[in-house]
Amino acid sequence: MNLYNIYVGEWNYLYDNIKWQKLPGGDHSAIGDCKATLEVLRKIANSDLKKPPSTIKQYLKLISTILNGN
Repeated sequence: MNLYNIYVGEWNYLYDNIKWQKLPGGDHSAIGDCKATLEVLRKIANSDLKKPPSTIKQYLKLISTILNGN
């Protein structure tokens, strides 16, 4: 879900990192969550990338989030 969090790009100013996003359409069943994840991946694959974070601090935090898997 880190990829989806980055795709949405909503910044959490309280914790100074990318805000965690709920899986849209997930129903907490194995098949339901797999289908919802597939739709999220399709949405990301078929979209334009959002602009990068506006500050260097946000950009560095984003890179750290990606590398650390947090």
